[in-house]
Amino acid sequence: MTTTYRPDVDGLRAVAVLSVVGAHAFPKSVPGGFIGVDIFFVISGFLISSIIFGEVQAGTFTFSDFYARRVRRIFPALIVVLIATAVGCAVIGIGSDVRVIGTHIAAGAAFVSNIVLWREVGYFDVEVELKPLLHLWSLAIEEQFYILWPLVVVMLKRRVPWGIGAVLIGSFVANIVVVEAEPLTAFFMPVTRFWELMVGALLAHTRVKARWLAWLGVALIAGALGLLRSGAPPFPGWAALLPVLGAAAMIAAGPTALANRALSWPPIVFIGLISYPLYLWHWPILALMHVREGHEIGRLERVCAVLLSVLLAWLTNRWIERPLRRVPSIALPLVGAMAGVAALGVALGLHQHSERDAFVARFDNTGPQFKYGREQIGFARSREECNFLDIESNKPRTAIDPSCVAPRPGHKTVLMWGDSHIQHLYGLREAMPDVTFLQVGTSGCAPSLDDAHVVACDRSNAFALWVTQQVKPDVVLMAQRRGHEATDWHRLAQELRSRGAGASLLIGPVPQWNQPLPVLLARQHWPDAPERLPAGSREPLAADQALRGLRSPSYVSLVDGLCNEAGCLTRIGPDPHEDLVTFDHGHFTPNASRHVGRKLIEPVLRKVLEQQPGRIREELSNAERPADLALPGPRQ
Repeated sequence: MTTTYRPDVDGLRAVAVLSVVGAHAFPKSVPGGFIGVDIFFVISGFLISSIIFGEVQAGTFTFSDFYARRVRRIFPALIVVLIATAVGCAVIGIGSDVRVIGTHIAAGAAFVSNIVLWREVGYFDVEVELKPLLHLWSLAIEEQFYILWPLVVVMLKRRVPWGIGAVLIGSFVANIVVVEAEPLTAFFMPVTRFWELMVGALLAHTRVKARWLAWLGVALIAGALGLLRSGAPPFPGWAALLPVLGAAAMIAAGPTALANRALSWPPIVFIGLISYPLYLWHWPILALMHVREGHEIGRLERVCAVLLSVLLAWLTNRWIERPLRRVPSIALPLVGAMAGVAALGVALGLHQHSERDAFVARFDNTGPQFKYGREQIGFARSREECNFLDIESNKPRTAIDPSCVAPRPGHKTVLMWGDSHIQHLYGLREAMPDVTFLQVGTSGCAPSLDDAHVVACDRSNAFALWVTQQVKPDVVLMAQRRGHEATDWHRLAQELRSRGAGASLLIGPVPQWNQPLPVLLARQHWPDAPERLPAGSREPLAADQALRGLRSPSYVSLVDGLCNEAGCLTRIGPDPHEDLVTFDHGHFTPNASRHVGRKLIEPVLRKVLEQQPGRIREELSNAERPADLALPGPRQ
């Protein structure tokens, strides 16, 4: 079985890399571009399997030659990008983000980025712009495939079709099963991704050719780009069949199919030939620009970042990749160089704090020094006990603490429903001790009547609606971090009223910084923090403007109270080191939560509560309890 160069496959690589780059640089214009990674997986499975099958059949396959070729192909560009990223982070990075980046450099050099990122996933994970090597998760999965698949082929010999079928079916079934309960596990783990590479391996073994399949492939890939959105539906899951089968159909159609001849156009092939270094360069450049500027970078900056990525990719391919690929003896030195890069990453991960690094670390919600969040009793309660997501393990729960939804006789009752942006309003409890606050606040789960395709969110929302019907609160107070425009608030308010709620009140979005506020202040305004700065993200400000016309539910703007023409407040009080508004991108510190609760929300909430007549509270019972949710026991 021989391998023949196919320019159309390089053209398909160009489609894949341009999709990914487009999704990262222009997410609103190319929201489904993340499927380019799945196209890459199919191409890799096809090309690598074609090489292995051909050499095994000819009797020329050796593990040493195969892995040496992989080293010469993968290591040179990756080493350069990892070192360049380390230098960039050394220039602009401080505090805990440097430690995270160091870990990611080591993980990227060891091809375990997918596992490290999976282990980091959780509510307290840092934002993606502090992870300029986030994209290496897909390279890790490919390398893990390259390590294992040749061993399987050699062991199975003539039973390779059985091996392809077993791995393909087993991995796909695991993907379908895992994605519903653990979507991030399904996204990052090789066992739920290998089926995509095995589709390429199946093509390499069967060599199906039918030119009409090219148009089917175009339709499937176009459909994936146009219809899929990050997180909806859960990915990979069934949705991954669109790009995977689309890529497979185009490869199976052969180079003479009309659509594939278009992919063989030299400019497209050129992008395909530099697709690997382009993939490596584009995300670190975008991420570090984002971090350096401290706010959402504009379209012109994004275009410049993409053009710079293309230039660096061409230079890397021309002066590093191609020359070293022709030097057989370079493999071992490259392995040594990669080990050195891994050591560099470990050294950065052990980064020692300076004075301002220590300031940042004090607000780091993952560390033992963090005193602005989980160590506060009210904050811990609002995060942990009333949350259908275990934020330490990132696992969904079937029940929350019974005290979260236990009304008090003779008291006005407010049900707080939403995600972390309802949780961080715990200052209301101190401002209004005469009111009973119930809470169903699940991290990452906005209030909704629709299926969220996330177990914890669906449980949380079903339970909140059930509690509304059982308790009939005077007011349902709702808040969420983002995505306000996707919710039909009038419909939601009507549903709450039909279930017995007296009124509903929506708290508007919090002004967001594009990096943690302590990091932003330490990086760009140390040691004196201005009282106000322009908000880093335009999205909450635009959402606030759109929501101001709401009448049902009633609306409270936080932007009005926190921002003016000069910018948004960075601190509540005189001390810039002790009185920050947020400890991360947009979650209130205890002082800010008390201030917002007392000054901005309480006056409106009091008026709404005064309009509500006294209500007869019903005890929680099993009546019409949501399926699969444990009913909280009696209050102790």
